[in-house]
Amino acid sequence: MTPLSTLVVAAATLSSLLQVAATQAATTAPMLSSYFPALDVCFSQAERAGACGAFVLTSSASSYTEGATVAWNQTKLAMYFVDITTKDGFEIGPNQPLDGIKKFTSQAYANGAKPMVTLGSWNGSLYFSKQLSTPEGRTKLASQLQNYLYYKEFKGVDISWLYPAQQGIGCNTVSPKDTDDFLKFLKTLRGWLGMGYLISIAAPPGGFLTGNGTEHVKDYSEWATVLDHINIMTYDYTGPWSTKTGPLSPMHSCASGGGVTAAVKYWTSSGFPAEKIFISIPSYAISFTLKSSTLEKTYMTDGDGGAFNYSSLIYQPFSSIPKGEAADSNDPTTDGCGVVTANYTGQWHYTSLIKEGLLAHDGSKGLKGYARYMDGCSQTPFLFNPTNKHFIAYEDADSASIKAGFARDNGLKGVTVFTSEGFDDTVYDAIVTDLNRPKKELESGGATGKSDTPQAQAGGKTTKPSTPPPSSKQPQDMPKKASHGAGILGKMNLRARLSGSRHGAKNYH
Repeated sequence: MTPLSTLVVAAATLSSLLQVAATQAATTAPMLSSYFPALDVCFSQAERAGACGAFVLTSSASSYTEGATVAWNQTKLAMYFVDITTKDGFEIGPNQPLDGIKKFTSQAYANGAKPMVTLGSWNGSLYFSKQLSTPEGRTKLASQLQNYLYYKEFKGVDISWLYPAQQGIGCNTVSPKDTDDFLKFLKTLRGWLGMGYLISIAAPPGGFLTGNGTEHVKDYSEWATVLDHINIMTYDYTGPWSTKTGPLSPMHSCASGGGVTAAVKYWTSSGFPAEKIFISIPSYAISFTLKSSTLEKTYMTDGDGGAFNYSSLIYQPFSSIPKGEAADSNDPTTDGCGVVTANYTGQWHYTSLIKEGLLAHDGSKGLKGYARYMDGCSQTPFLFNPTNKHFIAYEDADSASIKAGFARDNGLKGVTVFTSEGFDDTVYDAIVTDLNRPKKELESGGATGKSDTPQAQAGGKTTKPSTPPPSSKQPQDMPKKASHGAGILGKMNLRARLSGSRHGAKNYH
C-alpha cells in the first residue's frame, strides 16, 4: 500500500499544549474502534491512483478550552498536549482545566477524530531517565499509561522526551543508558497497549545520542517496528540563543547547521521508514533587533550536496530580542526547573503579523516600514525594518508549500504545523495542495511558492564561488510576492507555548 502523506498543524491558546491531527481530504469519518495499521492509513477512505489518497492534518494547541482553535471538521487524529512526568509517574500539566480532557475527547469523537495524549515536552521530561532505568519502572509507566488511555478515552500516546542521554531544560535526570532504555520502554509499552493504540515520539533532527554521549544512533529499524510514526522537530534552528538571525526551519543546511533535508536524510538513512515520518513547520515568528540598519550578505552553498551557491541576507548580528505581538510579555515566568525569567520572547503568529499591520493580508509585502524578503537557500521569508532595525523570521504559504512538496516528493507521511492558530486557512490550503500534487508535477516545477521571475528568487542559485569577494554581483535576497492570500485567526498565549515541547533543534548536538 502506498504510504499516507500527512499534514500536521499545531495551535496554542492558554497553558500546556495539545496536538491535533486533521485531514483536509476527508469526506467520511474514520473507524473509531481499535487501531489496525493496515486499515487506519486510509483515514478518509479516499482512494486515488489505487492507493489511499488521504492527507492527514495534525495540529497542536494549548490546554483544551472553549476558545481553542481546532478545525474539528478536518481533524482525524488529535493529540492533547501535555502531561508531564513526575517522580512516581505523570500528571496533567499545570494550569489546565480539570474538565479539559473530557471536553477534548468528546469533541474529537463527535467530529470523527481519534484523540491522543502527549507525555513529556521541554518542561515535562525531568523524570523520564529515572522512571525508565529499570524493567520495573518501564512496566509501571506502561501500565499507568494503559489505564490512563482507557479511562480517559484516548486512542494513543506521543512520547516527547527532550532529551535521552542529554540535558534538555537544565534539571532533567540524565544517564548514558537513556536511549537504550527509551527503546526498551517503547517495546514494553507496545506490549501493554497492543495494536489497539497509536504510539509516536518527538524526534530531534539529528537523532538520539548513544551511551558514549558523542555519537548518534545509526540504526532505527527496531524503533520502527514499535512506532506508528515520528514527528521530527524541524524548527527552532534559530532563536534568542543564537549568535545571528536566521531561518526558523530551513529547507537546506545553508549557514544554519542543519535543516529539513538533512534531518530526513539522517532518519531514513538510519533505517527509519520515510512513510512513518512527519517534518515540522513553525507557524510562529521570532523578531530580533539588529546591530545595524543595513543587511550584510553571507555567501554559502546549500550544505546538502547541492551544486549551487547562494548569497543570503538572512544571517545578521543582533543585539536584543524586542517585544513581539501584542500578547508577548516580559512578566516573570517560572520554568520546570524553578528558574524565573522576565524577558520578551519576540514571538508572533503569522496571523498576528497581518492583524497588527506588519504584513499585507495576502502576504505579498511588508507594511509599516517593513520589507519582505525570501531567502533562496533556506527557502524561508523574513521581514526587515531599517528604521527600528527589527528583523522577523517566519514561515508562510510559499515556504510551507515547499516543505509540503518535499514531503510528498520523498514519500513522507506528511508535515506538522506548530501551532494551528499561527497560520490561516490559505496557508493550510497551500500545504495540502502540495501534499496532494502529483510527483511529476513537483519535479516539473509545479510546486507552490516557486517564483518564475529572477528578481523574486531572492538569494537565488548561482554558479559563482561560495566565498566570492564582497564586490561580486550575485543575486541577493529581494522582496518577493507571495502566491497565497492570508486571513486572521485568534491569538495564543506565547508564554504557554514556550513552556511546551518546542526546542526542536535548540540545544541538541
